Amino acid sequence: MEPENPLTGALTLFDARNGKEFLEEFRMESDRAAAILAGAYLDQSLLQILRRSVVPKLGLEDKLLGTDKPLGTFSARINVCAAFGLIGEEEFRDLHWVRRIRNAFAHGQHGLTFDSPELAKFAGQSAILRRFSRPLQETTRSQLNTVTAVLMLLLSDREAQATPVQLAQHQWSVTASPPSKD
Repeated sequence: MEPENPLTGALTLFDARNGKEFLEEFRMESDRAAAILAGAYLDQSLLQILRRSVVPKLGLEDKLLGTDKPLGTFSARINVCAAFGLIGEEEFRDLHWVRRIRNAFAHGQHGLTFDSPELAKFAGQSAILRRFSRPLQETTRSQLNTVTAVLMLLLSDREAQATPVQLAQHQWSVTASPPSKD
């Protein structure tokens, strides 16, 4: 059973036990599987943030967030979350970094590894790793592992903070003042 968020009673996406189990399994996967799993996990994290941000009474969640809907792709979810301030700039950049790696493996030829020229170009491009001055001599695979773990924690925090944005109701005046004569 996953822990409940104390603010809403909703199940949280990440907890230390499940996160640790995911990361242990994730690190044992092939390069292709790890890239695809990283993208899938982070995509679902963004989906949870967006679900918590949608005004429930309008009934738009299914119209916006389904697989074949406007916010149904990893890329669209990254962009919308960034546009509305639900994630920061470094998260935005690194989520797209993970997405590009995921896409290279998901749509690429059989036998790709992080040592392949198509994937080697991604080494050292993580905004989060540069911020923390991580050594860039790490392999792209180890960089993906680190960035995925950091993003899991950051997005879990973003999910816990996400609430539907609602504008205050305005009371419009039906009387107008005549234009002044200058």
